[in-house]
Amino acid sequence: MWIDTHCHLDAAEFGADDLVERERARALGVGLCVYPAVERANFAAVRELAHRTGDAYALGIQALRPAAARAVALAPADQPAAGWCPSSAASNTEAS
Repeated sequence: MWIDTHCHLDAAEFGADDLVERERARALGVGLCVYPAVERANFAAVRELAHRTGDAYALGIQALRPAAARAVALAPADQPAAGWCPSSAASNTEAS
């Protein structure tokens, strides 16, 4: 099984085709994608995409976007820094 450890299917360039592209990758043997957030503003989108596709996500600030890191707090204390979707792993860092 292949794992894509850095996949930005949440990017605007994919638009409504994000699920189509994910299924294409799955058909080619990519069993898991990790969706990294690039700024606080897309944490929810990355998390939602991972839940819809059964993949994983990582929440953080892109190193090339330092202004975004200074402008907002990275994450609230009650929010996990990264997580697996309940459907894709037995252990989960988020409550279902």
